[in-house]
Amino acid sequence: GGIENNQTTQYISFNGMMDEIRISNVARNPGEFCLLNSCNEDNNTIGLWHFDEGSGSFTNDSSSNGNNGTLVGSTWVNPPEWVGVTPSLEGSTHSLDLSGSKISINDNPSLDLGSSLTLESWIFFEPEGATGRFPIIGKWDHRFGSNERSYVLYVENNQSGSSLNLKLNID
Repeated sequence: GGIENNQTTQYISFNGMMDEIRISNVARNPGEFCLLNSCNEDNNTIGLWHFDEGSGSFTNDSSSNGNNGTLVGSTWVNPPEWVGVTPSLEGSTHSLDLSGSKISINDNPSLDLGSSLTLESWIFFEPEGATGRFPIIGKWDHRFGSNERSYVLYVENNQSGSSLNLKLNID
C-alpha cells in the first residue's frame, strides 16, 4: 500500500480487504498454490502472513524470516466479510481492511528478488470509482536510476475495467 512516486509510476493505497499472503523464491506450479486453504510454510517460503492476529497494530510473518509488518491505518475485520462467498478461504478467521492504508515491513535481504518468484494473496478489491494502480505485494525501489531488483503485484483500475499486473525490475 501507500503512495510511491517516481517519474513514471504512481501507486495508490489498496482499496479493499486482504487475507493470506505468501512470497516464495521459486516458480510454483498451479497445484502448489493455496487456493482454498491457508498457505503453509515450506523450504521455498520467504514471507507468509495469515492475518490471524485479529487485533493490534502488527501482523506476524509465519515464515522463519521474521518479516513482521506494522499496520498503518488498517483495521481488522472479524470474521472476514467474504466468509460464505464461493469460493472462500477455508479456516480464515480474520482479514484486513486496507482501504487507504498499508502494511509496512522493514527491508530484509530475504525479500530480495532472486531468479524465481511466486506471489500469492487473497484479495477483495473495492475500487469505488477510483482509477490508478493499487499495490497488493511489493518490494519496490522507487529511487530514479536504481538498479535494485524489485517487484510489485498490483491491480490497475481504469475506464476499461480492472486488471492484475506484475512489474519487475531485473536489471
